[in-house]
Amino acid sequence: MIVSSSDLLLTVVNDVLDYSKLESGNVDISIQRSNLQETLNFVVHAIETKASLKNVRLRTIYGTNVSEFADTDSRRLQQILYNLLGNAIKFSEEGGVVELTVSLATPSSCKTGHCYSPSDKSALPENNGWSGEMQTLRFTVKDYGQGIAQKDFAAIFEPFRQAGAETERVYGGTGLGLAISSKLVRGLGGSIGVDSEEGRWTEFFVDLPSNDVPVDIEDISAGLKNVVILFVCNDAWKQDRISRIFRAYSVEFMSFSQMKELHAWIIAQEKLSSERSYLCIVSEALFDQTTYNEVLASANLVLITYGPKYDVAVAHAHYRSLLNVLPSVLIKQLGVHVKASRRGSRQPLFVRQSSWDKTHDVSYKDYKILIAEDNLINQKVLLRILNRLGIQNVEIVDNGQKAVDLEAEREFDVILMDMQMPVMDGVEACQLICQRQDGHPKAKIIFVTAHVSDEFEKDCFKSGASGFLPKPFNIRDIENSLLKMYVGDAEEDVA
Repeated sequence: MIVSSSDLLLTVVNDVLDYSKLESGNVDISIQRSNLQETLNFVVHAIETKASLKNVRLRTIYGTNVSEFADTDSRRLQQILYNLLGNAIKFSEEGGVVELTVSLATPSSCKTGHCYSPSDKSALPENNGWSGEMQTLRFTVKDYGQGIAQKDFAAIFEPFRQAGAETERVYGGTGLGLAISSKLVRGLGGSIGVDSEEGRWTEFFVDLPSNDVPVDIEDISAGLKNVVILFVCNDAWKQDRISRIFRAYSVEFMSFSQMKELHAWIIAQEKLSSERSYLCIVSEALFDQTTYNEVLASANLVLITYGPKYDVAVAHAHYRSLLNVLPSVLIKQLGVHVKASRRGSRQPLFVRQSSWDKTHDVSYKDYKILIAEDNLINQKVLLRILNRLGIQNVEIVDNGQKAVDLEAEREFDVILMDMQMPVMDGVEACQLICQRQDGHPKAKIIFVTAHVSDEFEKDCFKSGASGFLPKPFNIRDIENSLLKMYVGDAEEDVA
């Protein structure tokens, strides 16, 4: 209750401050190469908790031609999508559905509905990094709630205004979310609009200019050449969406609603080809060990499971949701799993999403972690988080010099490094650790710091850091940072 109330208060204060900065033109927009998958993960994971409180399902529909990376301001894009999704959930009925769609299209003006700003180059602020031919990266958020009257389309983008007094009385809120989002979209050189049918649905759409071209489907799907995917799913909507992805990437696959159907298909084949690899993707709720053993005995098999529980121990990899992954990323990762299996990788490449709420048996639980932090409270918080993630091998030092000395003496996988510490600061310590020539492999360093400026982040990476995590952080942030280090280790092992 304390945390929830504090978050609510912080949200209101931040909304007012953000709007004040935007009104005065005193807000930074930093366009740079960003990982769109990570940006979407952050938003989706953060909003799922809010959705679960109303039993609202969040569906993600990602275009097959959308690239993993995009030129944008990741933090501002997160803020825009979080506002739009939060509104969609707020105005959804209990048990309803909210859809987030991301697609790449040719340049176009905002479609029918109220448009806040033009989607052409002339709207772009100076020196924001945009160049080259523009595509349109479109984000659409749709809910099936009460809808909005067309006469209110313009008003909802004004500060402290909502769609009528009754809406404000029933649903509350500051009335600043859309006003802030519209100004941020304009700062990003894009357009925002709304369309709605009263009593049925509301759809907000954000068009942002993009330098990216559609992904190279042939190149991305190369890792699944001569691979047959056996897909087990009893949800018709999910099965249809995943099947569309496989067809778009020309991947050979077979769909089944139960593993017994897969078993029957294997028997009918009499013998699976020894010259081909089989990738079995199955909902953890439908997994059957006997059927899996049958397939494993007759073919080169890679098992991928998905679902919220992570309870199939024999899986090579697990996803919380297949549809929360951009298709270009999913197909590429599936190819990595197959490649790792063929080369006998020493560890599976787990891809975990929003799994921080409980301890799971994954490879990075065996990581040896060094915490370099002089604040006692921060030490305790980090230690508790790591323990909750199943990591027990943790050492703590309270200054940079001790971190340098202990890392030279003992092997660590990761160092969580603070910036301001007595004796020696984090940047100098990082440089010395990365310059060490002899002995055991050097630890990867993640800066965990309250210094969040872009320039400081660049200095951290120049000093040799592998990651950067701003304070305040939560357990999900720590796990995602460790996951990046872990995935990197696994991919190096495959290579």
